[in-house]
Amino acid sequence: MTWSTAVQREFLSEWRAQFREARQKKKLGEFWPLLYSEWFKRFPETEDMSTSAVTTKGTPSTRTVSIYKRHLLQRHLPLT
Repeated sequence: MTWSTAVQREFLSEWRAQFREARQKKKLGEFWPLLYSEWFKRFPETEDMSTSAVTTKGTPSTRTVSIYKRHLLQRHLPLT
């Protein structure tokens, strides 16, 4: 079982080259906000998230973002 759909995996694979370039240039701090912005535009949260998962403005909390980042790195943006 996977946490993402085929469409989501396709979306992420389209970002692979940009990820590698940002990593090489040590600019991942600039890369992640771009990816997350596009991700949440295309795949908005549809479930009622608990208050521990969102900030008061309804944006993902730091913990939620770090979970997504870990999944992206481990499963969809391989380092090689």
